Amino acid sequence: KELESVSYEKMPAGSVIQYKTIDSSSNVSVNSTSYANLSNVTLNFSPRFINSVLEITLTGSVRFNTTGNGRSRPDFRLVKSGVVVSGHNFSEALQVRNLNFNSSSVELNIPFQFIVRDVADTLETIDYTWQWRKLDSQYIDLAGVTYRQTIMEIRQ
Repeated sequence: KELESVSYEKMPAGSVIQYKTIDSSSNVSVNSTSYANLSNVTLNFSPRFINSVLEITLTGSVRFNTTGNGRSRPDFRLVKSGVVVSGHNFSEALQVRNLNFNSSSVELNIPFQFIVRDVADTLETIDYTWQWRKLDSQYIDLAGVTYRQTIMEIRQ
């Protein structure tokens, strides 16, 4: 049978209430150990329920240009309306080290997917943005490929 319309309040726990996504294909490099916002992936999200779980995902690819016995580690974090979402450590999630092929430089692209679950705790609009920095002196960028942030609101 078919459903004509079901109100959000009648949706069972575990239902996806809304889904929002944004893409960017800017080739962003990071030149500092200070955090910088990823370009064009900030999402403004208005939850329908204060106790909803929001599943926030960032996918993309990182390009490492590592020389000699160098080490490259990007560090990603999620910021919720100006406050860092704690409890998630993405600083060792991607890493290249000691790729000394006859002292030549090495370029390596690694796809990634980071998932954070957060509780809405408000019905006001929330701004979610991802920031990143480099932890080492080697060059890294986002490989010129599309990277995407998605947010799913899950009814509790």
